[in-house]
Amino acid sequence: MAAAAAGTLRAEIALAVPDALGLPAAIGADRLVLSGDGQDFLKPTVSYQINYYTVTFTMPAENVKIDVYTAAKLFRVDVEENNPAAGDYTINGFHSSNLLVPQGEQVTIDIQPIPGYEVVDVTGTFFDGNSRVSLVDFTLSEDKNQFTFPMVARDVLVEITYAPIEYSVDVQTSNFESYKPDASVNPAKVVESLDPELTSKGRIELLPLELETEGSSCAVTLLEGDPAALVEKIVPLYLSGVLYSTLCEAAASEHGARRTAMNAANKNAGELIDDLVLHYNRARQAAITQEITEIVSGAEAL
Repeated sequence: MAAAAAGTLRAEIALAVPDALGLPAAIGADRLVLSGDGQDFLKPTVSYQINYYTVTFTMPAENVKIDVYTAAKLFRVDVEENNPAAGDYTINGFHSSNLLVPQGEQVTIDIQPIPGYEVVDVTGTFFDGNSRVSLVDFTLSEDKNQFTFPMVARDVLVEITYAPIEYSVDVQTSNFESYKPDASVNPAKVVESLDPELTSKGRIELLPLELETEGSSCAVTLLEGDPAALVEKIVPLYLSGVLYSTLCEAAASEHGARRTAMNAANKNAGELIDDLVLHYNRARQAAITQEITEIVSGAEAL
């Protein structure tokens, strides 16, 4: 309450407004109502300076009542991402990079990272009255995909940090500890080995040749002619025989796979034909039954 002399050309009244409340500048004069004993409405002018509104009007010769209607100020929430292509987000359900929110209202930011990325950090900061950066009182979900905080009486900047997910490749061999490969390699046998010095799975060692004497009835082999000439003739025949056998097995495997595929296709086609015939017979029988029923009903009606 303030006192002013009647007939004063100008009466000024300063109204202190809390930081989170205030008269919107665009409608301040319309929402400020002055009423006197014999006059319902005076024409004031309103000016805003920091957190004070100054009301100026001509004081009449009567008491004046001032009704002030305050409204919550709207503060801005801005969101920034270190990699905008790594995800998307909403502010209180709105797909926008910023939103105006009144002080005290709960702000919820839902984050949806794309496959292959995850949210590693989310922070909310604002500048207080001393121009120092402060953190909002936030709550972050366990998976870091939801960030909530009560709106303060300052503009807030929320920063979202994405990072690519690192996946691991773990190769395990069930018999790694117990598997002991045989150091002697049979040239005509596929050897599965963990030792790189031995032959690997899927390969056949052709040379050098090794003589297998185990289980033979004679330890001495008699040869007629020059041994070098015999080896020169036998080794090419041996190599060509092994290679031809490998090619034959590959061709046989291909034909076997084709035959298996064709058998499966024939079986599936036969089952499909049987199902279609069954559906056709059911539809045909239903149509015949329907016609008979209509004929009988028409005869009974006559």
